[in-house]
Amino acid sequence: MSRSAGSAASGLLLVVLAACRAPDRPDPPTDTTPPVATTPASPDAAEPASQWRLTPQGLGPVVSGMPLSDIAATIGASPDFDPAERDCGFLRAPGAPAGVAFMIVAGHIARVDVTEGAVRTVEGAGIGTTESELRTLYAGHLTEQPHKYTDGRYLIVSPAGPDSTTHRVIFETDGKVVTRLRGGRLPEVEWVEGCS
Repeated sequence: MSRSAGSAASGLLLVVLAACRAPDRPDPPTDTTPPVATTPASPDAAEPASQWRLTPQGLGPVVSGMPLSDIAATIGASPDFDPAERDCGFLRAPGAPAGVAFMIVAGHIARVDVTEGAVRTVEGAGIGTTESELRTLYAGHLTEQPHKYTDGRYLIVSPAGPDSTTHRVIFETDGKVVTRLRGGRLPEVEWVEGCS
């Protein structure tokens, strides 16, 4: 085959191959979102957000009834009070999300309080959730009481199942949105003044 015939055959092959390829598609969008860190940036981010969901039993790996000795191993914390001298106190842990405090009663976790930050319940409720959204999320499991100190309310979730008589999640509102929440065992989860 001559050089010009070879060039013509090569050109024809390119035309045939180009005709067989998929039609032009726009380039997929470029994701400009920064990658999610796989290691925590701070102690508050020690676990994925889904790990730190508030439930009637507790928060993430910390559950009501857990002895104080297990708390230190689980989230690297110890109370700033002497449990032998004081039966009730709060513990803030560097291994837990910001705005979270654990109530310790008689050397065991009794409840978890969330006063700020992004902690949510399994259903997605947290600080900033509206009362209307809570009524929808927890239909059939929600009771309401007037707040003891403000114009807001306590919206109290009684879980279904075996914990229905022993645990609660309580949302405090300003009359419109959640301002704080807590979960844990009865009666401590209902103590309005905490350990006072």
